[in-house]
Amino acid sequence: MRCSVYQRQNTIMKRFLLLNVLFACSFSLASIISNAQSFEKRTDHLNFIRGTAGTGLSSYYGDLCDNFECFRFRPQFSIGGYYRFNENFSFKAEFNYMRFFSTDKGGTNKKRNLSFRSGNAGFMAGVVYDLFKYERFYHKRKSFTPYIFAGAAALFFNPRAKASDGKWHSLQPLQTEGKKYSRFTFGIPFGGGIRLKQTPVLDMSFEVSYTKTFTDYIDDISTAFVDNTSFEDPLAAELADRTNEGGFPINTNPNDPTHWEEDHKRGNPKRKDGYLIFGFKVEYLLVNMKEQRSKMHKHKMPKFKKANLPKPAKIKRKKGGFL
Repeated sequence: MRCSVYQRQNTIMKRFLLLNVLFACSFSLASIISNAQSFEKRTDHLNFIRGTAGTGLSSYYGDLCDNFECFRFRPQFSIGGYYRFNENFSFKAEFNYMRFFSTDKGGTNKKRNLSFRSGNAGFMAGVVYDLFKYERFYHKRKSFTPYIFAGAAALFFNPRAKASDGKWHSLQPLQTEGKKYSRFTFGIPFGGGIRLKQTPVLDMSFEVSYTKTFTDYIDDISTAFVDNTSFEDPLAAELADRTNEGGFPINTNPNDPTHWEEDHKRGNPKRKDGYLIFGFKVEYLLVNMKEQRSKMHKHKMPKFKKANLPKPAKIKRKKGGFL
């Protein structure tokens, strides 16, 4: 009997422990499902703002470089953000800092012997179109999404060249072609990239863009040589014509940029300059506009309790008149 009692107690204890384990597992599973559902709600990101930061390589395209072989890439940095307003379209804006450099040495116009470098600050804003529909919920999104974009840009540039004194000098104030030009220009950027899904709030992207500007002086080269004896500043005369530094025989053909004689070709004014960017970016969720609006709607005006005022006394009437 005693053994059967012990066995029954052990059976009861085992069943109790099993029930506890099952209850704990079911509770854990329920909490996981609940957390997943609430997490799914939190990741219902459509009308959101994401911040972006990135780095990459940039290169200029113009009179000193007109093919891929002469591209000289320099570092580029960007910071900005974008706002998604539906499943395919979003608006982006960003600031860029880019380095440009190019030289005639080793190229097809090596006799011209010109060169420049510059630090450039740019801003762009445009519309992005995702080729794949953006899903509201994280687990439904594709692992990668190709996209294209286009917009408008502004650029501040400052071309500089190294003189015989070993220092780099700004070329725009020297007017090396006898013309004034602005160091500020507008442009039309366009390009594309691939966005890679990482977490519900974090993505990475690789993109390439080209910006066609409305200036031909990013490199300080556009039209023709001027009479070198007309410069009052010897530094301007030195940096306007550097053909004598190359050690090449002078060619009297006016279409061959090999010497400083007036009206001889120095650049190509019919083609405006531009720049190319290869970038890597990190995108992080900053604000979910949908959640912000829902929070604002929750803040309602406080409800005031009704004051318990005494009720007015009733006037009793008698038949045939007042009391």
